[in-house]
Amino acid sequence: MLVGPNKADPGSANLLVPAELPFHVPVNPLASERGHVGFGFDEYLLVLTDRTATSASTTPTPLAAWLASAFPRRHVVVVEDATASAWRSRTLRGQIHVDTRTDLQRLMAHAWAVVDLAPGYLIARECIEALRFGIPVVIPEDSAAATLARRGGGLLFDGIAGLIACVDVLENRTARDSLAQGARAVADEHHGDPGRFVDAISCFFAE
Repeated sequence: MLVGPNKADPGSANLLVPAELPFHVPVNPLASERGHVGFGFDEYLLVLTDRTATSASTTPTPLAAWLASAFPRRHVVVVEDATASAWRSRTLRGQIHVDTRTDLQRLMAHAWAVVDLAPGYLIARECIEALRFGIPVVIPEDSAAATLARRGGGLLFDGIAGLIACVDVLENRTARDSLAQGARAVADEHHGDPGRFVDAISCFFAE
C-alpha cells in the first residue's frame, strides 16, 4: 500500500504515507559482527528514548524505568543525546558515547529487541535498521511506524501495561526468534532494495 490517510495529520491534503513507501534503508553489515566495544554484554533491551534533548541523565526515561523494574535480569540500554546508558534493575551500570551511525547500528544488531518510544511521523529509520538486522521492534500503536510491526516485524503497545506485556512476550525465546526471522524478511522486502523505491514512485512522475 503506497497511499492512504496521513496518520501524522489526518486533516492533511497530502495522502502520501512515507512510512508505507519502500524506502531503501542501508545498514552497515559489519555492525552485526562485533558489538559496541563499550559494553561487554549483549541480548539487552535497547530503548530509543522519547525524552527531549537533555544532558546525559542519571535517571532513565520513565517508560525505560518501568522496563528495568519489570525485567530486572535483563540489561536495559537507553539511548538519548548520543549517549547509551546501561541499566539493570534500576541501577546504572555504565554509559558510553554513540558517536556514529555505525555505533548505533552495533547497539541495535546485538540487542534482544529494540523499543522505539518515539519513532517519528515519517520514516522510522531506526526501526527499519533494527529490522534489517533481524531484531524485533516494539512500537507505539498510534505511530505511523506501526505498519512495520503489523507486517510481522514486531509488536505494538499502548501505555505502560501494554509495553511491559509486549516485552514479556519477547522474553520467550521461541516467540522472539520467530519475530526476529520475520523482522529481517519484512525489512529486506520493503527496504532492502533501492530499485524498489524508484519503481514505487515512478507512477507519480509518469507523463
